[in-house]
Amino acid sequence: MVQRAVDLESTSQAWRALLQPDGYELRNANSDKCLTVAEDSEAAGTLLVQRDCDGSTGQLWRVHAGDVDPTAGSESVLTGEFIDVPGNTQDENTRLGLQPGNADRVAPGASQSFHTVRVDIQQQPGPPRRRLMPRPRHGAST
Repeated sequence: MVQRAVDLESTSQAWRALLQPDGYELRNANSDKCLTVAEDSEAAGTLLVQRDCDGSTGQLWRVHAGDVDPTAGSESVLTGEFIDVPGNTQDENTRLGLQPGNADRVAPGASQSFHTVRVDIQQQPGPPRRRLMPRPRHGAST
């Protein structure tokens, strides 16, 4: 996973947050793969990768209010550490990793707080993709 300039039209930068029993699965809209702690490592600084979704704790995340409103930070269920931009740099292609939260270690710091924007992504032509969100039950309101 690398840092890139924002492109709201890019499905490679769009992620679906799918609620699971122990956290959220973050699934990429382009690849349909999950954001994963590389090799399920618990070491600080571990890099993040996309892998086939398998339900492991290395693919589960808790979302917390960020350092600056309206941002959010994602904490790994496996490690308790947050997705981090090393050195809080704005450089393109910076590899994202995991680091402890701010001074209290339970909330994301500035380099761990990301703006989250709802974007409805148009799927590219091709074979139909499986539906990721459950449909409302008959008689249920939305």
